Amino acid sequence: MLLLVSAFCLLFLPPLRAHCHLLCREHIILSMLTMAFTFSFYLLSSHPFVLNQWLKYGQPHYQLLMEYEQLGGINGIIFKIKRRLAKNPNDRQGWLILGKLYKYKHDNKAAEKAFQRAHTY
Repeated sequence: MLLLVSAFCLLFLPPLRAHCHLLCREHIILSMLTMAFTFSFYLLSSHPFVLNQWLKYGQPHYQLLMEYEQLGGINGIIFKIKRRLAKNPNDRQGWLILGKLYKYKHDNKAAEKAFQRAHTY
């Protein structure tokens, strides 16, 4: 970070040489190269852990979130599970999932009914 600030200062502070203009071409190029090097160094040295964490945990979570949105959220998932349970009413796991989804929506009566149906099978 200190290198980035110093590169920024180099760009806007007058050059040390007396015969160079305030923003001569060499001064600008040197400042830009210093900022590019500093920014690259910062990215490479400080973010590998964050990048690895995102690749390990964030990417699968993002994909799961996209699948959740494609299913229509909680209501879409409940609709699909009800349709599946209409075809196979003895599906204990389906009733448990439906009960958990209703519990998530704070619909305790519907959740209790779904859990009771799960216990009967």
